[in-house]
Amino acid sequence: MMKWQNLILLTCFNLSLSSLADEKIAEKVPSISLEEKYCQNIKNTYNCAQAIERQQMAELHKSPEHKNLLNRYLKLSLPNNQVKIIEEDPSKGPFYSFREFIPDLGFLVFHLQYFEGTAYSLISTASGKEFILPGAPLQSPDKKKVLSTSFDLIAGYDPNSIQIWRISNTDMTKEIALDPQPVNWGPSDAVWVDDKTIHFTKNILTEEKLPACAVEKMKLVFDGLTWKMLEA
Repeated sequence: MMKWQNLILLTCFNLSLSSLADEKIAEKVPSISLEEKYCQNIKNTYNCAQAIERQQMAELHKSPEHKNLLNRYLKLSLPNNQVKIIEEDPSKGPFYSFREFIPDLGFLVFHLQYFEGTAYSLISTASGKEFILPGAPLQSPDKKKVLSTSFDLIAGYDPNSIQIWRISNTDMTKEIALDPQPVNWGPSDAVWVDDKTIHFTKNILTEEKLPACAVEKMKLVFDGLTWKMLEA
């Protein structure tokens, strides 16, 4: 594979999100996404990520407070005159594309493109510490956690996973990771209902030779001690 992959290879045919028509990227992003805004006519993940970077970098530099936070060569300015340079290995990647800055959390978000597969990087603007997530982060209503999902039942380039991370100052702690075994379903369309409830779609592979999915509506509920998966 080159350093991008065709979007249509990533999913089963009958995803519940269909706003991108044949270019379905919905398995890794929230329902209202940067992909929908900037990638309507783009057919691979890396080119899409680069299109988002161009727009989002321009928006970041419009802010007097944040315009010097990150330059186009992916050099991050940290407190105490320190810098973090994001280095890419051209022989194997990953290749970084800036996605967004989440000021409430103090993290920059990057799309990571491997020769086969994608991921997301969250980097603290205070410490430079980096965390790798399977899908684009979705912030909880109380701004203390992020949700990340990934769905790729057919090609198998990306994991089928749903993760919840707790944010604490410049650190992140994984609260839960659901990685289906055997790999016969993947999550999509995840949304926070409130700080303790998440609704998502469970996409179930029904035929090995044909990319076809059945869907079930599910939810994750935090009972004060653990997260439990239940039917919605």
